[in-house]
Amino acid sequence: IGSIKDLNVWAMLVEADGYYSASLRSKKSYPINKVAERYHGGGHANACGVKNLTKSSIKTLFSELIEISTK
Repeated sequence: IGSIKDLNVWAMLVEADGYYSASLRSKKSYPINKVAERYHGGGHANACGVKNLTKSSIKTLFSELIEISTK
C-alpha cells in the first residue's frame, strides 16, 4: 500500500466482538502517532496501532487522518 504514489496515510482494521483494532501507517512526512495516542494507542511516527475502537470512533479517527494527510 505504501508504494501507491498519492496515498499518504492508510489504515487496516480488524473487527472482533463488536470492537475494532486499527493498524495505522503513513509516509515519512505524515507523523500519525499523536493521533493514535488520542485513542489510547501508540507506536512510532509512521507505524502505530489502536485497539477497542467503535464505529463512531473510527469515523473520527479517519477524519483526523485525512486532515493530517492533506496538509
